[in-house]
This record gives sequence, C-alpha cells and structure tokens, in this order.
Amino acid sequence: MKVLKNNQQSKHKVTLVGGVHGSESYGRVVFEHFANKLAEYPGLTLILANEEALAKKTRYIDSDLNRSFPGDAIGNLEQQLAHELLKVIDPGSLVIDIHTTRGQLPMVPIVTNVTSRTRLILNQLPSTNVVYMRGGYGSLISQFKASVSLEYPDGLARTPVNMRQLEIMVANLLRGFRLEPRQHAVYAAEGKIPLEMPVPFGAKSFELIEGTTVIPFLPRRVAFRDSKGFCLSKPKALQC
Repeated sequence: MKVLKNNQQSKHKVTLVGGVHGSESYGRVVFEHFANKLAEYPGLTLILANEEALAKKTRYIDSDLNRSFPGDAIGNLEQQLAHELLKVIDPGSLVIDIHTTRGQLPMVPIVTNVTSRTRLILNQLPSTNVVYMRGGYGSLISQFKASVSLEYPDGLARTPVNMRQLEIMVANLLRGFRLEPRQHAVYAAEGKIPLEMPVPFGAKSFELIEGTTVIPFLPRRVAFRDSKGFCLSKPKALQC
C-alpha cells in the first residue's frame, strides 16, 4: 500500500483510492496523475491499495480486497490490507474509490448509504444513475459514511476528458463548492443474479431483461464467480 498526503487546510478532506483490484490498472493511472499534482490539492490523500496484485495484474492475491473489510490484522494479504486501510483513511474525509469494468455503460457511482455528505460527492458527478448496495458486501465504501465507488468502463476511463472531470470534482469537493442540484435515479441492489439464470449476451445494466422482472447491473461480468451480476429495484428519485 502506498499513501501520499497533502496536509494543508481545506474545506473538506478527500481520500482518493485506486488499485483495490489489481486487474484494474486505471486506479494506478489516477494515483500517479494526482501524485504529480498533489501540491495543487490541499486536503487530498492518495492511496494505491493492493500493490502486489497490481504488479501481478490479477484481481487479488488471496481474496477479493473489496469483500474483505473490516479486515483482520493476522489474516491473509487482503484481510491485512483492509485492516491497515481503515487505520490510514481519515473517517471524516470524503472517500472516492476508483474501479473499472468492461462494457458499454457510462460511469456509475455506487453507494452503501445516502447521507448529506455522500450527496456532496454525488452532486459533482456527471452520472445521475446511482446504485445503492445495502450492507456493502464487505466493500471499502461500506466502512465510511461519506463514500462512493466510481465504476468506469475501460474505454471512458482513459480519456483526457474523464481525467479532467476527476480533477474538477476533487477540487470542488476540497473547496466545498457545490453544483446546482439535480434529480438522480437510485437503483437498490436487491440481490445477485443466480449463476443458473439465463442472461443474454446483449443484456445491459439498468435495462430490463426481456421476459423477466430483472433489471441487471454489471450482467455477465467475468470477475463475478458466484453470480451473473446484481439485480436492481425500480429506481427512486433523489435530489442532490
């Protein structure tokens, strides 16, 4: 794990985490980009989480880090990492966890709670679709009251426009600058799609699978070994 901090005063503290999954190299790109400009972002903490998995370009070494929280000081590699991450992340900061996936969906924010401080982050995002995962499945963001995972498609993640959006979002959060509120559609993850359920290759996130009542999120994602994705509820409106 690598941690860099700018300890200068800011309206809000922001923690930007990349590399929770070693197969998602964009987290390292984000870490290095902001590390080169860290002096410009008072109050920002950068974390590159699972360096060993990143070096081996694999999702994890022993177990999925994003299913290992709150961790274990004497557990396997990812359990120990989870334990250490909770010691270095300021619980009062706004936590943004960077992830990528294959597929055609736009960037999607994932939350495990909706607090006034979580809404500060959602307010800055271009996406108005939000996935709410009650309980968080042992994820990093489940441990903090003001936290969001950003799920980027690989193609979008590496564009200059996307990095510029990240820069603006982080700068606005640090300064406490808010955008005009917009209506968001919050889809609750009600469970996982069973492996035995037929899911068409053309199934898309947030679009009802024809002939079923299932609205999927990340359908047929290869990294999921115990399911074919998440099953979403019909959306509810949220202003932020």
